[in-house]
Amino acid sequence: MVRARIGWGLRGKPAGSHDEYAVLAAGGPAFGKGDYAGIFSRFSPGNPPVGRESPGSLPWVVLSVFRDDHEHYLGLTVQDWSNDTDAAGRPISLSRCFAVPYTLVAENRISYRDLYTALHAVDLPPDGRTLDVELPETAEGAQAALVERFGFERAAAAAALLLEGPVTVTRAEELTPRDRVDFFEAVAALLPCGWRTRFTASTWHNDGSRHLGLVFARQRRSGSVELDWQTPRLPSESVIAGDYWGQLHELKGVRGIPLSVIVAHLAGCGEPLAGAEPSEAVHIFADLDRPRTVLKAAMGGRASAEDLRWVFTSGRFRELRAEERAALFDQLVGLGDVEDIPLVERLWAEAGGDLKSLVRAARTDLRRRDPSEEGSRYLGAAERLGLADPFLAGLVRLLEPGEDPGGEVMVARLVMARSQRDHIATFQAVADNKAVLHQLLCHLAVDRGADLVGWFRQLSRFVPADFLHPFFRVLHGDAERPLDAETLSGFLAHGSASLHALLVAAEVRGRLDRVLPEFASLVITDARLGHAFWTDWIFELDPVGGHDRGMLDVLLLWRDRSPRHLEKAALEDWRGYREGFVAGCAIPGVEAGLDRILAGLAAHLREWNWCKDPRQVAVVLALATAYRESPVLTAAVLAARAAAPELSDDEGYRSWREQALQRHAPLEGQEPVIVLKALPRDAAAENVGRLCAEMLGRGVLPSRLVECLDQSHWRLTGDRLVGLLTGARSSLRASGVSEAGAREKCRILTAAIQRSRSRPHMSDAHLSDLRYTAVQSICTELEHYSFLLETIAADTEDKKSFHVGDQSRQRLIELSAWLKGVIEASRSRKFFGR
Repeated sequence: MVRARIGWGLRGKPAGSHDEYAVLAAGGPAFGKGDYAGIFSRFSPGNPPVGRESPGSLPWVVLSVFRDDHEHYLGLTVQDWSNDTDAAGRPISLSRCFAVPYTLVAENRISYRDLYTALHAVDLPPDGRTLDVELPETAEGAQAALVERFGFERAAAAAALLLEGPVTVTRAEELTPRDRVDFFEAVAALLPCGWRTRFTASTWHNDGSRHLGLVFARQRRSGSVELDWQTPRLPSESVIAGDYWGQLHELKGVRGIPLSVIVAHLAGCGEPLAGAEPSEAVHIFADLDRPRTVLKAAMGGRASAEDLRWVFTSGRFRELRAEERAALFDQLVGLGDVEDIPLVERLWAEAGGDLKSLVRAARTDLRRRDPSEEGSRYLGAAERLGLADPFLAGLVRLLEPGEDPGGEVMVARLVMARSQRDHIATFQAVADNKAVLHQLLCHLAVDRGADLVGWFRQLSRFVPADFLHPFFRVLHGDAERPLDAETLSGFLAHGSASLHALLVAAEVRGRLDRVLPEFASLVITDARLGHAFWTDWIFELDPVGGHDRGMLDVLLLWRDRSPRHLEKAALEDWRGYREGFVAGCAIPGVEAGLDRILAGLAAHLREWNWCKDPRQVAVVLALATAYRESPVLTAAVLAARAAAPELSDDEGYRSWREQALQRHAPLEGQEPVIVLKALPRDAAAENVGRLCAEMLGRGVLPSRLVECLDQSHWRLTGDRLVGLLTGARSSLRASGVSEAGAREKCRILTAAIQRSRSRPHMSDAHLSDLRYTAVQSICTELEHYSFLLETIAADTEDKKSFHVGDQSRQRLIELSAWLKGVIEASRSRKFFGR
């Protein structure tokens, strides 16, 4: 027996009164009347029927759970009729709630059945006093006997379903209230003891609280699962319940573990589970027969990494049969966690290690890591186990073409770093997997210190000579001549991917010129190569030398793609680029498309902002000089002054321009149009003015000049108009034109712009807005210069006096009169339309 001090609360109403039901008295250290009022309300099973013979008649027994600031309490409430009636003559029911500390129940294995026996008829102490009682410890095997009494299937079903939510037991009218309490204990016995901190139940439910978990009732409550007492079974959609129920059956039925052992194991799981996920209960049985539990979960793909490790670190894998431990070990290795490698090595032979699992784990590890890392800890384990050759071979064979882009790179790096001369299986696997073979050869191209002769001798035992020979020539630098057409055409029989790998190897070694000429001819003449594919390959190549870059850009231009390497070559090796470009244009079959190549280059130059960097100007002028006969390319280089008029000050550009205009006489007359039409959207207005001044000086009609501006991407606005005229005036004055002459030319240009309003985008409304914005800009400048004049001319002693001189004063008077005239005229003529 256990001596216990228990809190209690009594709910009812005085005899003969009109009062409502309330808490009449309470005792114990933890809870007061107000607390018990909340407990009674929260866990109320509803209103009892007046009759005393129906299955739902009083007494009712309710199991509840609540807590104070320190611990959980299990509540046992007994509601029954008293011998009294109220003022209306209605019988009065009394409810007595007992608050038992959970730790007392868990540590002493006290059952709900024994709590009910000890408390249901106990006399309550005076109000405010604690109840002292003797509680019996549950006898060994009593809970298992209750489960057997009500049927394992029924109790297990109820326990499993409670993990997912409320359960209503129906068609059990023959059970007495005590029977139902006994059933509650049978169900709780098949749940972890800690689940009692959330186990709530009622021997009957009549439209009462939704906080009650397991109840008996006439029909299923809303929001609950029905458990038919006569035919108990689990709903098919119950996932967690199905897992738990399945484990109970597995332990008792399949593995033959006695029910008393199962119940005792669950009784020992006393950690409170009030806030736990229901799925945690599913793992409670793990230690009972843990190796087989883990094995079963593993076979269903549900075993956790921690469980798998535990089986082997604890040594309990030895409880399994050889084939079972091998299957479980296979799953541990398959996790691909490098931290498991020491354990895997240590138990490899005893646990029945499978090389295929080790290979798959290494593949998983390689996927997780940065491709730039070298080596593999799994490969190290295989080497220590004496399995390096079959391991590497398996790793190569595991890769399917296109399965994992980048995987071939890492595997080829491993083969190159760790394979030995006697690794026959590895080299055979590499020969069979072209993707890995390609990457291996490209790695050899990168590694300038590699023993090429030794590697090719080893590979030649398994790889055809007509495949290896072109790679050897490119990597070893055999002679100075490029690969001939016959060799390259025969090599193509190994597939276009192999040809791509050869190009990459040549790129890395800086020997693309040994492959590209015949490759380009092959593409043009051989139907086995689709143009779209090789164009993408060419675009992806990134050679290190200017010569190869120039040749690649020619082939891209030949396929109507933009050159990729011109900008980089301008900064590094533009002379080599020019030589490679010229060599590429001379490739047989390519030279027929020279006009298209140069047209594509010209289009690229119009989009590329090369003209403001002297290094880039140099490479462009080199190409323009090499193809000086091309009017299209010449025009594109001439048009660059639209973005950078200062090119006229560059000696190299100026010399090239003079020669180009002499060679292409028609372009000299067209140059103004070419340049102005090429103006970019963001061209500075002052630079546009400079070009306009130059064109006016060369005799271009103002109307023609404005027409070219209209046809460019550059758009004239009011503030830009002021900047244009300012730039034109400055440029004219710099070229020797007098102030009056410069002013007159600017006036003529402005008049031409005004006359352009006949064009759609220069309507009266637009012209009016243009004028208004321009005048606003000029007014801002006038205000600025007026401020400067006032500041410069102010007397330092007398701020109201100014020193401007008679001549300047006279000019100011004339300007003032002129401005006044403009102002007067604008009032009457509504000059701005505003």
